[in-house]
Amino acid sequence: MPTSAPSEANPSLTVATAYLDRLTTAADRCTYGPRVEQALHTAIASLCSSAGWAADDAGDLDAAHLWRTTALQRAILGTSHQAQARAWSDLAIHARRGGHDREALRISQTALTSREARQDPRYAALLQSRLAISHARAGNRPAAARALLAAQAAYDRVNSTDPAPRWLNFLTAAEISGLAAITHQAMGRLAEAETATTQALTLLEPRLRRSRAYYGVQLAEL
Repeated sequence: MPTSAPSEANPSLTVATAYLDRLTTAADRCTYGPRVEQALHTAIASLCSSAGWAADDAGDLDAAHLWRTTALQRAILGTSHQAQARAWSDLAIHARRGGHDREALRISQTALTSREARQDPRYAALLQSRLAISHARAGNRPAAARALLAAQAAYDRVNSTDPAPRWLNFLTAAEISGLAAITHQAMGRLAEAETATTQALTLLEPRLRRSRAYYGVQLAEL
């Protein structure tokens, strides 16, 4: 498992690694039944995913990749479809951030065949949105347009009364607009990208400060 030295500049990663040390010690040195084992692996997967984002924020993409691949491994060991979905989603965006658009494309396509994608329209909407971005960056405009339509169709199926998994709390109508804006920008449709980004900022809830900062910068660039 990746390790990271505590850092005052990266308190989220410090907290995540501290808890991971305790959980992995319990997993490696204690005796427990199959259900507890699966729960431990699932908890470790969740923390690894969080650590991946903390490393990402710190600009350490290599460490972020290690955390995210570890998250997927632990999610598989924990037989948690939701944790696996989260790990695949994180790996897809990681590949795109690293400039590996075709890898991101393949990961998103693979993840869309999962049970979680078939059963959870939120997850399907997220993956289709990211698939659209990858298609746009690969120069396949028709495929990007189809993925955008599929993302919106999936999000339209979301039952607002059903609570979202904690890790998908950020996926709102604002985020769907923001991801569409990234797709339009990648295709050179800057007017459409600006309109979609403005819509995202208008729809964003106050709690989503990270998203507001991201799309605020995006609007300035456009």
